[in-house]
Amino acid sequence: MNRRYVVDTPHATDAKAGVGDYRLLENDEPLPVLAERRGGRSSFVIVVDHAASRIPRRLGTLGLSAADRERHIAWDIGALAVALGVAGALDAALIAQNYSRLVIDCNRNPDVASSIPTVGEHVDIPGNVRLSPAEVEARVTALRRAGTAWVDTVESAGLPCPCNS
Repeated sequence: MNRRYVVDTPHATDAKAGVGDYRLLENDEPLPVLAERRGGRSSFVIVVDHAASRIPRRLGTLGLSAADRERHIAWDIGALAVALGVAGALDAALIAQNYSRLVIDCNRNPDVASSIPTVGEHVDIPGNVRLSPAEVEARVTALRRAGTAWVDTVESAGLPCPCNS
């Protein structure tokens, strides 16, 4: 049976609360992560950091064309479909990032400048240039911390997960 879950960690609500006066996600936008098979029987956890090309409405297009937002610079095309198939076959828990790595690359330490890239595959990303500390922290809080919080809940349930860095 294919079961869908919403993330029910404190960070899921924090994602929509914002940082100071800056709010990244609106209430009608998708949660930061897609979580499936949380109660799966497998000891594996499938994590897909670059599963989507979605950009929060507040950020517009980041200054990119529609074509660039659908290229590999924005997401790992097809990775979610493959991961869903693997998770289903293994009855494994799955967590997938619902927003583009161009907003914040959840596979990178947020203290590293490249976690919010200003260039991707020789394409400038104007919407990521000269961000305020509040804008950066809103991305870290809303998107990256929400995903790692879900992984933490999987680990606390006794499933090993080497993906939390």
